[in-house]
Amino acid sequence: MLPRSFITVIFDIPTEYVMTLLYVDDDIEDQEIFQEAVSSINPQVICHLANDGKEALKVLENLIILPQYLFVDINMPVMNGMEFLKEVKQNSLLREIPVIVYSTSNNPKDLDECLKLGAIDFVQKPNSLKKVFESLRPWIDQRT
Repeated sequence: MLPRSFITVIFDIPTEYVMTLLYVDDDIEDQEIFQEAVSSINPQVICHLANDGKEALKVLENLIILPQYLFVDINMPVMNGMEFLKEVKQNSLLREIPVIVYSTSNNPKDLDECLKLGAIDFVQKPNSLKKVFESLRPWIDQRT
Protein backbone atom coordinates (compact mmCIF):
# COMPACT_ATOMS: atom_id res chain seq x y z
CA MET A 1 0.00 0.00 0.00
CA LEU A 2 1.24 3.47 -0.81
CA PRO A 3 2.15 5.82 2.03
CA ARG A 4 -0.38 8.56 2.74
CA SER A 5 2.22 11.22 1.88
CA PHE A 6 2.38 9.76 -1.64
CA ILE A 7 -1.40 10.03 -1.91
CA THR A 8 -1.28 13.70 -0.93
CA VAL A 9 1.54 14.60 -3.31
CA ILE A 10 0.38 12.67 -6.37
CA PHE A 11 -3.37 13.08 -6.07
CA ASP A 12 -3.51 16.34 -4.08
CA ILE A 13 -6.11 14.87 -1.72
CA PRO A 14 -5.83 15.76 1.96
CA THR A 15 -5.00 12.48 3.69
CA GLU A 16 -7.70 12.90 6.32
CA TYR A 17 -10.27 12.56 3.52
CA VAL A 18 -8.79 9.60 1.70
CA MET A 19 -11.07 6.61 2.06
CA THR A 20 -11.76 4.08 -0.63
CA LEU A 21 -13.95 1.03 -0.63
CA LEU A 22 -15.13 -1.62 -3.05
CA TYR A 23 -18.74 -2.77 -3.20
CA VAL A 24 -19.36 -6.10 -4.94
CA ASP A 25 -22.95 -6.80 -5.96
CA ASP A 26 -24.60 -7.94 -9.17
CA ASP A 27 -27.75 -5.85 -8.54
CA ILE A 28 -27.30 -2.46 -10.25
CA GLU A 29 -30.09 -0.87 -8.19
CA ASP A 30 -28.41 -2.00 -4.96
CA GLN A 31 -25.12 -0.54 -6.25
CA GLU A 32 -26.82 2.81 -6.91
CA ILE A 33 -28.46 2.86 -3.46
CA PHE A 34 -25.16 1.91 -1.81
CA GLN A 35 -23.28 4.66 -3.67
CA GLU A 36 -25.95 7.23 -2.83
CA ALA A 37 -25.81 6.33 0.84
CA VAL A 38 -21.99 6.37 0.95
CA SER A 39 -21.73 9.76 -0.77
CA SER A 40 -24.40 11.21 1.51
CA ILE A 41 -22.65 9.95 4.63
CA ASN A 42 -19.19 11.07 3.50
CA PRO A 43 -18.81 12.70 0.08
CA GLN A 44 -15.02 12.27 0.20
CA VAL A 45 -15.24 8.47 -0.03
CA ILE A 46 -14.18 6.89 -3.31
CA CYS A 47 -16.48 3.95 -4.01
CA HIS A 48 -15.40 1.35 -6.57
CA LEU A 49 -17.95 -1.16 -7.89
CA ALA A 50 -17.85 -4.70 -9.24
CA ASN A 51 -20.66 -6.99 -10.40
CA ASP A 52 -19.23 -10.27 -9.08
CA GLY A 53 -16.25 -11.67 -7.25
CA LYS A 54 -14.19 -12.34 -10.37
CA GLU A 55 -14.64 -8.76 -11.58
CA ALA A 56 -13.84 -7.50 -8.07
CA LEU A 57 -10.50 -9.31 -8.09
CA LYS A 58 -9.66 -7.64 -11.42
CA VAL A 59 -10.64 -4.23 -9.99
CA LEU A 60 -8.40 -4.83 -6.97
CA GLU A 61 -5.48 -5.83 -9.24
CA ASN A 62 -5.74 -2.52 -11.07
CA LEU A 63 -6.13 -0.13 -8.14
CA ILE A 64 -3.18 1.99 -7.11
CA ILE A 65 -4.61 2.46 -3.63
CA LEU A 66 -6.25 -0.58 -2.04
CA PRO A 67 -9.61 0.09 -0.41
CA GLN A 68 -10.03 0.35 3.35
CA TYR A 69 -13.10 -1.91 3.21
CA LEU A 70 -14.63 -4.51 0.93
CA PHE A 71 -18.41 -4.83 1.03
CA VAL A 72 -19.65 -7.97 -0.68
CA ASP A 73 -22.99 -9.61 -1.43
CA ILE A 74 -23.21 -13.39 -1.17
CA ASN A 75 -25.48 -14.37 -4.06
CA MET A 76 -23.84 -13.42 -7.35
CA PRO A 77 -23.12 -15.18 -10.64
CA VAL A 78 -19.63 -16.11 -11.89
CA MET A 79 -17.98 -15.90 -8.43
CA ASN A 80 -20.21 -15.55 -5.37
CA GLY A 81 -19.36 -13.62 -2.23
CA MET A 82 -18.04 -16.59 -0.26
CA GLU A 83 -15.74 -17.65 -3.10
CA PHE A 84 -14.52 -14.05 -3.35
CA LEU A 85 -13.93 -13.90 0.40
CA LYS A 86 -11.84 -17.10 0.22
CA GLU A 87 -9.75 -15.64 -2.61
CA VAL A 88 -9.18 -12.37 -0.76
CA LYS A 89 -8.11 -14.07 2.46
CA GLN A 90 -5.67 -16.32 0.57
CA ASN A 91 -4.03 -13.36 -1.18
CA SER A 92 -1.11 -11.89 0.78
CA LEU A 93 -1.73 -8.40 -0.65
CA LEU A 94 -5.47 -8.38 0.10
CA ARG A 95 -5.98 -10.50 3.22
CA GLU A 96 -5.68 -7.58 5.66
CA ILE A 97 -8.50 -5.58 4.03
CA PRO A 98 -11.59 -5.86 6.24
CA VAL A 99 -14.49 -7.58 4.47
CA ILE A 100 -18.09 -6.80 5.41
CA VAL A 101 -20.69 -9.15 3.97
CA TYR A 102 -23.67 -7.03 2.89
CA SER A 103 -26.43 -9.39 1.84
CA THR A 104 -30.17 -10.04 1.91
CA SER A 105 -29.47 -13.47 3.38
CA ASN A 106 -30.75 -14.13 6.88
CA ASN A 107 -29.48 -17.70 6.92
CA PRO A 108 -27.44 -18.37 10.09
CA LYS A 109 -25.28 -20.85 8.10
CA ASP A 110 -24.28 -18.03 5.73
CA LEU A 111 -23.36 -15.82 8.69
CA ASP A 112 -21.27 -18.56 10.32
CA GLU A 113 -19.52 -19.50 7.07
CA CYS A 114 -18.65 -15.89 6.20
CA LEU A 115 -17.24 -15.21 9.66
CA LYS A 116 -15.21 -18.44 9.49
CA LEU A 117 -13.83 -17.34 6.13
CA GLY A 118 -12.62 -14.07 7.63
CA ALA A 119 -15.40 -11.49 7.24
CA ILE A 120 -15.36 -8.97 10.08
CA ASP A 121 -19.12 -8.38 9.97
CA PHE A 122 -22.30 -9.61 8.33
CA VAL A 123 -24.88 -6.92 7.66
CA GLN A 124 -28.30 -7.84 6.34
CA LYS A 125 -29.27 -5.42 3.56
CA PRO A 126 -31.94 -3.11 4.90
CA ASN A 127 -35.24 -2.61 3.11
CA SER A 128 -35.40 1.19 3.42
CA LEU A 129 -33.01 3.95 2.43
CA LYS A 130 -32.93 5.31 5.99
CA LYS A 131 -31.84 1.91 7.29
CA VAL A 132 -29.19 1.64 4.55
CA PHE A 133 -27.69 4.89 5.86
CA GLU A 134 -27.80 3.57 9.43
CA SER A 135 -26.17 0.26 8.47
CA LEU A 136 -23.30 1.92 6.57
CA ARG A 137 -22.63 4.91 8.81
CA PRO A 138 -20.33 3.08 11.29
CA TRP A 139 -18.01 2.04 8.45
CA ILE A 140 -18.18 5.12 6.26
CA ASP A 141 -18.43 8.08 8.62
CA GLN A 142 -14.86 8.31 9.89
CA ARG A 143 -15.42 11.83 11.17
CA THR A 144 -17.29 10.67 14.27
